[in-house]
Parts: sequence; structure tokens; C-alpha cells
Amino acid sequence: MKTLGAPFGILHRVSEPTFTVIVPVYNYEQYVAEAVRSVLAQTYAHWELIIVDDGSTDRSGAIADELAANDPRVTVVHQANGGLAAARNTAIARAQHPWLVMLDADDKLFPDALKHHADAIRRNPDGLVFHGYYHRLEPDGRTIKLTGQFQDRRTGPKEFFERIFLNPSCVCYHKDLVSRHGPFDVRLRTSQDVDFFLRVGREAAYVPVGQPICLRRRHDANLSRQTGHVRTVIAMVLERFLREYGGDAFVTRDRADLRIGRVYYTAGRLFVRDGHISQAKVALRKSLALASTAKARIFLALSYLTQFRDHPNGRTLPDMTPMPEALKWLHEQRRKTAGLPENASR
Repeated sequence: MKTLGAPFGILHRVSEPTFTVIVPVYNYEQYVAEAVRSVLAQTYAHWELIIVDDGSTDRSGAIADELAANDPRVTVVHQANGGLAAARNTAIARAQHPWLVMLDADDKLFPDALKHHADAIRRNPDGLVFHGYYHRLEPDGRTIKLTGQFQDRRTGPKEFFERIFLNPSCVCYHKDLVSRHGPFDVRLRTSQDVDFFLRVGREAAYVPVGQPICLRRRHDANLSRQTGHVRTVIAMVLERFLREYGGDAFVTRDRADLRIGRVYYTAGRLFVRDGHISQAKVALRKSLALASTAKARIFLALSYLTQFRDHPNGRTLPDMTPMPEALKWLHEQRRKTAGLPENASR
């Protein structure tokens, strides 16, 4: 796998990996107890759980407190609402163990999830990012068993850029990566995990666990529900990775244009579906500028025919100025490649 420089070189030769499981919660009182109990039911013993109540206005925080009352392994942090990225960052700063596992408050870990991660860490002492896959829990209670993607080999930003296959609840990564590549970007209310995993992937391959890790719940309030706004933010995250964070070392320009053009096309189509015609025009024009397709031209024409029904969604796009913390590793690699001394100006 292509990298910008030598890997960090840590070998994790520990017999008993220890984990911090992170559960951010905001107004998920109907789900959070099941998520927490799935951690308490782990067959692997070496873990702590940090629940961050991100300013919930329902009983989510109170439920978390009740579940933590009799278990010293569980810590609950209450903070003003700052979004998913801010909640994760709070937990990471408090984590006592080196291996971090994120669990969305509406998902559930399978009982052997941490055991599978620990086994994979022992098998791959040079690994820093591990991922399994999920099964899907439908609203009617049915479980759809899935096989996962890229469970047969190590992958990296090239594959993830082309197809977003890492689900946060199925990933385990070493805390050191946060200090080198920066925390979750709090300006992103969606796609924070896409941005984060692209950045850490510059250094660390994604190592497959080969096992189902979590049960992902499907419901109307999923933050990842596909909308024109969500797809636009994904396109912006991909563009920033390529332009600012050294992504051009992993993805060729023609492949990047095709991929980002497709994401903008999907955003435009979803905006048209939801009646957000002005946003649809912007997304479809960007799509055509990157990868002109007949479908994009058709939807752009449709947006002009239906412009009198425009209902802008009112959501502001995030500030995509690069994070200084996220540039740190890239600057260091470029300095080493150029053979400059450690105190050289960036």
C-alpha cells in the first residue's frame, strides 16, 4: 500500500489488549440502554465504557447514569450539545486504555466483539486500525446478515475514498493516531468518521477482523440517512482530503474527479427528490464539471423545469478550512522526505 513515509513503527506485542468503548448519545432514550448493555455483556473482560451525554433533552443522560451507578467500569460525562464529533473527542481525551472502540447509541455490539478485536490485534502486532462488519437490524425486528467488505485483505485510503465501507461501530483503532492526525472535526455534523478514517489511513492500513462486530439499527432518525446535504458534505470531505491532507498520494486525479463527480450527482438527485432545487443546481453543475454524464444533465434540466417549487433546506455547509492538527503528520512526512532537520520551517 502506498504511503507518504515510513510507518510509525509501533509493535503492539501485548497479550491482553485493553479497550475504551465510547458511546456518544443525544436524544436516543429508546435505544441507549440496549447499546450500553451490549457492552456490559462482552465476553472479553479488559475494557472501560465512557458514555457522553451530548446535551440530551430527553432521558438519555438519566438512563446512562442509572446504568453506570453500579459498575465502576462505566463513566458518564454530561456536556452541552456540541455534536457527535465533539462528544467523541471528549471521550477520547478521558480514555484510559490504548484501543478505542466507538459505538453509536442506536447500535449494539455482539457479545464477542471485543474478543474479536483483541484476537486480531494479537495476530497483527503492527496494526493500528481494525475493522469488522455489521448485520442490520430492521425496524420490524428482522436481522439482515451481511458479509462485510474488504474482509480478506488490508486496505487504505484508496479503497475507502472509492467506497465508504468502514462503519464506526465496527472499527477499533489505537489512541496514538489521534495525537498524530488530529481529533474528529467538530465543524462536521455529518461524515466526521469519513474525514477521520481518511486521515488516519495515510499512516495505518485498515486491517480486517473477519467477524461481525455490531448490529446496526436502521430507523428514520439515523444521522447517516442519505440526503442531498449529507452527500454534499461527503463530497467536500473527499475534496479536502485530496487537496489539503495529502490524499493525492493515494488517489489519482482522474479517479478522484470521477468519484467526487458521482457523489455530487447523487447529492443533486436527492436535492431534486426533496424539492431543494437551488441546492440541486449547484451540486449537479459541480458533478458535470468533474465527470459529465447523461444522468447529471437530465437532472439539471429537471431542476430548471421544477425551479418554481424550490424549498431550500436551510442547512449551512461546514467550514472546510484544514485543521492544523490534521496537517501535522503530513508536514512531518514531507519534511522527512525532503531530508530537512526537525526544526525546519514548514
